[in-house]
Amino acid sequence: MPIARVIANIIATEYSGVSLAIVDKSNDRIFSGLNSIHESLLKQLGERFNEEVERVMKIPLAEREILPKILELAGVIKVEQSSKLLVIGGTSNFPDLSTVHEDIRAQYLEARRRARAIRDEKRNWLLMFVPFPSEAALVNKPYRQQLTDFFAACDRDWPAIETAQSRLIDILSSNNTLSIVSSDANDRWPTNLIIDITRDPIPNDIIAEPRRNFANSGIHRNMPGSEVFTGPKSVNGILGVNHPLVISNIVLGGLKVEIKDNEVLLDKIEVGLTDQEIASLSPTDAESLITQRRNQIIDIFKVDNGARFIGELGIGTNSKIKGIQPNPIMAEKGGFHLGVGYSYQYKSEPYLNGEWVNVDNGNRSHSHLDISPGGRYTVILTNPVGDETILIADDKFIPVELSDLNV
Repeated sequence: MPIARVIANIIATEYSGVSLAIVDKSNDRIFSGLNSIHESLLKQLGERFNEEVERVMKIPLAEREILPKILELAGVIKVEQSSKLLVIGGTSNFPDLSTVHEDIRAQYLEARRRARAIRDEKRNWLLMFVPFPSEAALVNKPYRQQLTDFFAACDRDWPAIETAQSRLIDILSSNNTLSIVSSDANDRWPTNLIIDITRDPIPNDIIAEPRRNFANSGIHRNMPGSEVFTGPKSVNGILGVNHPLVISNIVLGGLKVEIKDNEVLLDKIEVGLTDQEIASLSPTDAESLITQRRNQIIDIFKVDNGARFIGELGIGTNSKIKGIQPNPIMAEKGGFHLGVGYSYQYKSEPYLNGEWVNVDNGNRSHSHLDISPGGRYTVILTNPVGDETILIADDKFIPVELSDLNV
């Protein structure tokens, strides 16, 4: 189905975009090709979503019939009814809920979490974060170019990439630790991480054959793909983002996260402002905004007991994604990312490509927040006897057997 037609047929809303809930008993994939998306259509959809949410959320609290409408806005009803789900979202154009009564806002956010939980239980869903104009403006790139880059990243030889990713998983599984170090000496907050990627056998496993220690993800869940991922045994060090990014619709100029034994240390979090904000704000107002944004980020990591612990390490392999990417899916597929929050399980069923995997590090949460540092970095693997291998340098996979991932 052409994407423009998919977007035009709005069935439910979720995130900053739209969802298409598909009731179909066939086994075909919900997404088989890409056609162009018109900028004006995307803009209209974003504005329509904003207007509807703001209108509904400001209904007087005494009118209790607001709850069904909140559930509809959050996509719960259509997600429950669907057998297949294509979620088309964006990182911006999200309504300002700061003036909405806190009880109504809490109901809406809880409904969104419920919609995501229901979605994650379904086998057949796909998430796209399409670039919005404000996102392109964050990195001083023409919006048309941002869209062109997005579709180039979607137009790949996915079977060939999954074959190459299988070789990558073999390499990763023969090593114990993975070190990630920033290559840019000008970074304000350099990334320096040591990650234990070993896996313990699953107790009382329901299958006899060995499981793979990383999942091989092409376009099974996200468009564009691709990545391999697992739940790391431990992560220690600094994750630094030295460019604009969007976290839960909060725009930041940068982010520093310190991690110890998989736990994000909340009192060590630092945030930055965008260049536009720095240029337009007084020092006092800038400091006030930094404090506000820092508290917002900390609140995200305090949603529940597992929301501040690492549940995922992902290594993106999409060579068409270059430069700074505020779009979270583009960022994680073009580099590595850490998922803070719940760990993917796949213990009682195979991953979507049919392989049985051991990727669950045991962290449980209602939240899952992916953070990608971007920039340039070097990735080094260390095997059980202490020998080191450079996996990634200068934005390229170094082992010759992974050369297909550089094309």
